[in-house]
Amino acid sequence: MLKSRNPKYYFIKRVLILLILPFSTFAQHNNLVIYGRIVNEQNTPVANANIVDNTGSYGCSSDANGIFNLKIDTEIQSLIISHLGYKTQIININTDKYKKDSSYFLIIMKKKSVRLKEVEVVGENTTLAYKNKELWVFDYEITKDGIYILTSKSNFGKKTVMFLSFSGDTIAYGAVNKQFNKFYKDSFDNILLFGNDSVYQLETENDKVNFLYPCTVDKVNPVFFSVIGYINSCFIQQEYSNFNQTVSYFYINKNTKKKKTLISVSNKEKAEINRNYYYGQIAKANGLIKTGDISTTEELDYLRKLINDDMYFKLIMTKPVYNPLKIIGNQVVLFDFEDDKIVIYDSAFKLIRTVPVTFHKSEYWDNAIYIDQTNHKCFGRFIKQGIVALKQIDLTTGKTEGEVVLQHIYPKKIRINDDNVYYLYHELSEGSRNKQYLYKYIMKR
Repeated sequence: MLKSRNPKYYFIKRVLILLILPFSTFAQHNNLVIYGRIVNEQNTPVANANIVDNTGSYGCSSDANGIFNLKIDTEIQSLIISHLGYKTQIININTDKYKKDSSYFLIIMKKKSVRLKEVEVVGENTTLAYKNKELWVFDYEITKDGIYILTSKSNFGKKTVMFLSFSGDTIAYGAVNKQFNKFYKDSFDNILLFGNDSVYQLETENDKVNFLYPCTVDKVNPVFFSVIGYINSCFIQQEYSNFNQTVSYFYINKNTKKKKTLISVSNKEKAEINRNYYYGQIAKANGLIKTGDISTTEELDYLRKLINDDMYFKLIMTKPVYNPLKIIGNQVVLFDFEDDKIVIYDSAFKLIRTVPVTFHKSEYWDNAIYIDQTNHKCFGRFIKQGIVALKQIDLTTGKTEGEVVLQHIYPKKIRINDDNVYYLYHELSEGSRNKQYLYKYIMKR
């Protein structure tokens, strides 16, 4: 019996091989920083150019003066420089020579005309969604009446919630403390503001943003976040099971409280792999019991906790299957990518039709569907070397048509409203690194 030993120290040593093995294939490399400046043929700085290494692992963008710096692996062979309106360039890197030479790369971009099928991409279509570029935007959310943004004049300063018109004018505002960091829009189009320990519901009255119904974060029922929509007096609820490889959708009548299953979709192959991995680790733990290496329930519980906290298992193997359900107008639309189809129901949850799809099999598909609720349009996201293209999905044929390419590399939190694409983007600006802005792209067809 080994009860006198510290169980945490004792078992970390014995089960380390069980938990760390999945990461053993990751190599470690040295890094270096590449500096450079990007200009056009008139020697004018090219701002917001995308700089990505040849593996797609590292990326950044040029600032207003065309300057960039990018930390890369020493094994990187080249950089890919791109910008809408300019020809893409590939810059070969001699890393050994570069490490001996303190000079930076001067890259001269040549203009080109960019035209995509059914959509003309013009850089000038992208603007700030608000009128004060001094503001840092931490988060935003769109309602049918306007846009809420959470802002500050610095990364660490006092924050303000602003409500904007779609033209960017400030309608109302209210101050909050620094702990608040994100919005959440519920199925009734209400906007909630979350902080580290507090939650408010937002409401606009004249020129003020009011903070209503305060409560602590731990009082918010987890079921609240599983409700993804509301239609025809019914809540739609989403639940994951089977190691996050099965997603089920239910509808609950608000008046009768009756809950009915709409559909379940599962990646059975990955679920079986996850099940075998998890219970295989548990079996190894049980094997230690039989050999006498584990002698107490406390020690076994601790070992199981280590297995459950296995980051490889939690972040990679049990990443939730992506089969989203969206309300588009008066229809309920399920994107069943496991079975290569779109399933469309009416507002009473009666099946209208199924449509075969293949667009998600593209190597550039990025597991994201966006809905323009104003115009009842549906878009899918595709990404290549950090550049995002949004393609409209025809719900009658299942095909994509046209595409809109966003100007900035690796945009965050994309939303679409009334043929305008909104997104957050970090960029370098004078005196403040990685400042985040809210941009709006106006689609032209």
